[in-house]
Amino acid sequence: MDPGLAFVAMRSWFKNASRTNASRGQIGICLALMGCSAVTTGVGAPRDSEDAAPRGVPQCVPGMAIACACDDGTTGAQRCERDGTYGACSCRSPRADAGTSLDAAVDVPAMPDVPAMPDVPATPDVPATPDVPATPDVPAILDVGAPGSPCGPGTYPSDAGCLPLTSGDAGLSYYDLRIAVRQVTGDGLSMIPLLALGRASDGSPSTENVVFWLSRPGAGTVTPTARLNPVGTTIQFVPCNAVASPACVGPVQIFMALATNPTVPVAVSPEFAISDQVAVSTPAPCLGGGNIGYVRGESGDYISGGRTYMWTDARVVAEANSPNLIRVVLGGSLDSFRVEFSTQRLGVPLMLGVFENAMRYPFENPGRPGFSLSGMGRGCNTLTARYQIHTLESDSSGLARYVATFEQHCEGGTPALYGCVAWRR
Repeated sequence: MDPGLAFVAMRSWFKNASRTNASRGQIGICLALMGCSAVTTGVGAPRDSEDAAPRGVPQCVPGMAIACACDDGTTGAQRCERDGTYGACSCRSPRADAGTSLDAAVDVPAMPDVPAMPDVPATPDVPATPDVPATPDVPAILDVGAPGSPCGPGTYPSDAGCLPLTSGDAGLSYYDLRIAVRQVTGDGLSMIPLLALGRASDGSPSTENVVFWLSRPGAGTVTPTARLNPVGTTIQFVPCNAVASPACVGPVQIFMALATNPTVPVAVSPEFAISDQVAVSTPAPCLGGGNIGYVRGESGDYISGGRTYMWTDARVVAEANSPNLIRVVLGGSLDSFRVEFSTQRLGVPLMLGVFENAMRYPFENPGRPGFSLSGMGRGCNTLTARYQIHTLESDSSGLARYVATFEQHCEGGTPALYGCVAWRR
């Protein structure tokens, strides 16, 4: 509204209000100047009564509003119409069309919606600082003066052997002795390889002569001397025989020293264990007294036909053709069987213990024991077998007593042929 027109309208209205409503204390105030909303206060809105303003005189400024009371106790609003008179009280309830004017009502534009604050991405979790492993305790340097001592001066024992305290630093020599297994069967036969390594103080591969020994006497045998080479030197350990010597079983380590100082180890292998042999089968069927031969075949075994045979006394004959070959003949012309035990390709004599991975005698490969059980005109072209010598005694006349058990599979098949022999001269 134009401020000038608003002023004229207000002055006219005040004159009329003072003349018609002064007794009620009605006072109208227009705040329509400069575009503001009109606000009025009073005890009641003008009505068509003796108090109403004379016809033709505006009662209010069009557009302004006053508060009014609704029947339900809420506050409504009456607006000034274009003709200068108030309209009905506007209430939420349709029944409230009039009331006593209360506090001034103002048309206040609604506050604009304030956009929600954008979601601020959460601060990513900062990974915890990893635990720094504690610095391992460095064992004290050991002065060693005799074989069997843990490590030599300037070295310390570890799972990898005797290592220099600062093996990675330039200007220091370094030696190592490695073994790939942690358990060895005490069969008195297996050849277990170890790798010996060395580095000279100038960083070049060591080519020194070295010596080796065991931490426990009687645990077996080891290559006594060797010369290191750039790619490592392989030595051999042969375990003791757990059947012949029960004290053989237990942990053992192998030490390496320079030939120029043979009593001070520069490396030691990780500890490994020598275990008992796994028995082939029980010799009980053959221990009833005298000479006995016993064969039992599973269903499907080609040699026995799945049957069981037993021979005694003179029908069991054993002979030692050499220190590494024993042949036992069972039965007679109608039920003849022959069992042969050989270590010829192993390069060792027959001895107490278990012989694993035997091949058909006399066609076994080097480094493998030989075995064959044939009979009744039947034999295996190829076979896998294992046998165990429980008793082996000789005198000046030759073989005196022999007890052995065996297990054979023809042509790589599953059905087994078990048996035992017991013989004495």
